[in-house]
Amino acid sequence: MVPNRSDDIVSDREAKNISAVATLVGARTGPAIGRSQVPSDSSAVTISEIEPPPSQTRRLRIAIVSPMVGTGAGVPHYWQALATVLAQDHEVHVFTAQANRDCLDGIVVHKVRAPLLGWFLLHVGFYVAVRTRFALARLLRRQGFDLILGIGALTPFADVATVHFVQARELDLRARGLFPPERPSGGLASIDYALYSRTMGWLGRNFYRRSRTRIVAISEAVKRDLVLFEGASASAIEVVPNGVNVDRFHPANRVLYRAETRAALGLTDKNPMVLFVGNSWGRKGLCTAIEAIRGDDMADVRLVVVGEGSEPAFLDGLPADVASRIIFAGRNQLAIERFYAAADVFLLPTLYEPFGLVILEALASGVPTIVSATAGASEWLADGIDAVLLQDPSDGEEARAALRSVLGSAALAASLSRNGRVKAESMQWGDVAHGIIATLPARSLGSKSHAAAPVTAIPLEV
Repeated sequence: MVPNRSDDIVSDREAKNISAVATLVGARTGPAIGRSQVPSDSSAVTISEIEPPPSQTRRLRIAIVSPMVGTGAGVPHYWQALATVLAQDHEVHVFTAQANRDCLDGIVVHKVRAPLLGWFLLHVGFYVAVRTRFALARLLRRQGFDLILGIGALTPFADVATVHFVQARELDLRARGLFPPERPSGGLASIDYALYSRTMGWLGRNFYRRSRTRIVAISEAVKRDLVLFEGASASAIEVVPNGVNVDRFHPANRVLYRAETRAALGLTDKNPMVLFVGNSWGRKGLCTAIEAIRGDDMADVRLVVVGEGSEPAFLDGLPADVASRIIFAGRNQLAIERFYAAADVFLLPTLYEPFGLVILEALASGVPTIVSATAGASEWLADGIDAVLLQDPSDGEEARAALRSVLGSAALAASLSRNGRVKAESMQWGDVAHGIIATLPARSLGSKSHAAAPVTAIPLEV
């Protein structure tokens, strides 16, 4: 039976146990996130506050509900990584419209029928399908999950809903003309994205203001936006940062892939490689990154752009010598660690970034990193120590100065590489699993016992 969220009052004894609930996931990766690594006024769950795990963990039956799950960027990667960690000790079911099953070994995947045609139809279809099916399963008492994890307003029935992006915030920034154009103003793609953005904004405003679902934001920035734009209560939101796979993204990859990848890109030893990773190039700050490689002293620098976008929108009007310094590598997420291995600097002057998984990937790979101070991940980074933080991501001069300082100082580059790796090791996916479970009252997971085996409830098919 799904835990009852209508009564969130816990006794003093239960309150004392809340911090220990996270041990139920039995995560095995990485050191804890320390209190000193989050803002002092943050509500972020800190793993150092969680008691040591008991000698025997309890096996849970967990459902993860998201439109897309798999390797790649953003939210699909988040859920794939989290599901993989949780499945080490628990029975994990994924309900999704689109999944890369090859990366979900040991996880039960339930296909949700939703149209895989554009962002709007996919998300609206998914919302209707999963809300109907989960409501029906609850009514018929066929729901055997100890915990349901979902994504924001798309899953109002979830026990915990994670929020990765506040659509109303993006709409506000676009309305104020703060993003440079990155796609044609017309066409089906633009109409689709506009419908998707406005629909998600409407769902958010109607969900967060009165929801009793536990809300987990991936950064303090997302929490502030939920309060400001969606009317959510700050006290109802916990902050748990994203994580990274420090085995996949590792400095040792330089030995394995650096020479081969640089040769494939047409780079020589005299070409410093600056790496930019992401889609939505206007929002991610590609214009600023291009400004950063202007100048005679940047003639040998090559800016490698990994991701999808409209190349003409960023090349039109550029001097030929600057345009020749840009290499568009396309979308190649399955081999993204090879690009980090080849890079000398990672640059992401993003104008709006709720977190930025690629930032942690660069840090874990030991690549000296330059990133916007306003990016969500920067809340956990010390300027000049873990990374160089840009105060104005739209300022090409500031980005150029930062790039010159890193490329011109082997000592600074080595220090950023070393400290960035240490920081990434403190923010692994096991920590994320602990943090999410720690947001729940102990009693909400204590209604059933599954110490030896998962429950035998009828699985929910969608």
